[in-house]
Amino acid sequence: MYLNFYNLGKEPFQITPNPEFLFLSTSHREALTAIIYGIEQRKGFIAIIGEVGLGKTTIIRSYLEQADKQALKLICIFNPDVLFRGLLKAIYLELEIVAPETDDLSELVDRLHLFLIDEYKQGHTVVLLIDEVQNLPIETLVSLRMLSNLEKPKDRLIQIVLVGQSEFEETLKLNELRQLNQSIVMRVHITPFSSIESLAYIRYRLSKAGQQDITIFTKSALKHIIRHARGIPRILNILCGNALVTGFGYQEKQITARTVREVIADFEGRQKKINLFKWLLVSLSFAVIISAVVVISQYEDQVLSVVGEIFTSQSREPKITKNETVVVKESPNKIEVPHAVEKEPSKSEEDTSTAAKSAFPVKIVVKKEDTLYNLIQEVYGTINEGLITQVKRQNKRIGKNGKIRIGEILIFPEPENGR
Repeated sequence: MYLNFYNLGKEPFQITPNPEFLFLSTSHREALTAIIYGIEQRKGFIAIIGEVGLGKTTIIRSYLEQADKQALKLICIFNPDVLFRGLLKAIYLELEIVAPETDDLSELVDRLHLFLIDEYKQGHTVVLLIDEVQNLPIETLVSLRMLSNLEKPKDRLIQIVLVGQSEFEETLKLNELRQLNQSIVMRVHITPFSSIESLAYIRYRLSKAGQQDITIFTKSALKHIIRHARGIPRILNILCGNALVTGFGYQEKQITARTVREVIADFEGRQKKINLFKWLLVSLSFAVIISAVVVISQYEDQVLSVVGEIFTSQSREPKITKNETVVVKESPNKIEVPHAVEKEPSKSEEDTSTAAKSAFPVKIVVKKEDTLYNLIQEVYGTINEGLITQVKRQNKRIGKNGKIRIGEILIFPEPENGR
């Protein structure tokens, strides 16, 4: 899915053990060397111990791929939760030996002994490899010591490789297993990668998949992956693989730390952290806004009227000239902003038309009881089609049939052709 997008020839971070992608850190190399050397030198018991996800099975499969199949007789037990009798029958099955028709352990071991001597004479090495050995019952481990007694004067007839998790080390300390514990000649502990090894591991995997450029991840993204994986190859594979899938989903040519943090949160099965304080603050702000909207919707007329008065009180009051007087309307509850009207000019003032004209334009905030026609009558002292048309032209928001809204500011211009 994402291979072409990131120029990859194959999936670089498969979880299943794949010897092709085996990366040898110091301890991994030591474990593989111990297996090869211990088997070739017929040392008998070899133990490889390490935590879950460190690549023990991958090391085993890598050895099996390079082993000389003609010189070796390999018996691989990957699900060893069986009693010793069942283990012996599994060995017979793997070696393609006809098992005796008996459940007597002594006879089963003796028949196997004869087979091992014959293989030794032919130059063959028989290897019993048990993975997840910590799952073997204690009684099976105790009886396993019997197989180590099958030997020639100088060499062991069967080489036994025990691969298990750290709890196997504790199991070996049991008193009944002290002989088995002492029989283990080579013992290697696989340890997690260091930060440098983790970075080299990611680079190695990408190169094996055909991508030589590690900048497919940002430095910060790599830092997050390495720190969270703590040197465990399996977790490195999971995080890097999921980051590639998620990055492809976001169409990121370079995978960012943000994407990696999201992958880590998903891997841990947790939600992204939410800042509780910020969440409460946002919720409170949202509630305040909703409340304000509700109040405004319920008292729209009153709110618009008050807002209009606050912001236009200065512009609404007309300038008082010699030809004007101010009429103040009073109501029981409030004093309304006055409308400017002209008084009747005296004879001495008839020739002062210029001063009278300076009162325009007049601005008025519409109140509940106002109508367009009443305001025209009040401002101009008369009403006609010309004035109505002129006022409507000046105030584009006047609706059809002269509808005006409470709180709206109306501008009354100077009459064009007198009154």
